[in-house]
Amino acid sequence: MNLKHDKPYAELRAMMRKYEISQAELGRLLKKSVVYVNTRITAKKDWTLSDMYIIQDFFGFADADLAKFFPREVTTK
Repeated sequence: MNLKHDKPYAELRAMMRKYEISQAELGRLLKKSVVYVNTRITAKKDWTLSDMYIIQDFFGFADADLAKFFPREVTTK
């Protein structure tokens, strides 16, 4: 459930905390800047499908879980 006061991409944030991955490190993985990652994780801009697949491969979650980490109901501001 994604309530209005919930932070966007809560599952992705939780996975990042679990493995102690910062936004800067995620940016390096994606070959993007920390600003790029921040604007996506705060839902100011959309993730690309390529970004999602790179993150999925890195964390190793199943295809069936892609929507859990990148839910459709998250909309850009």
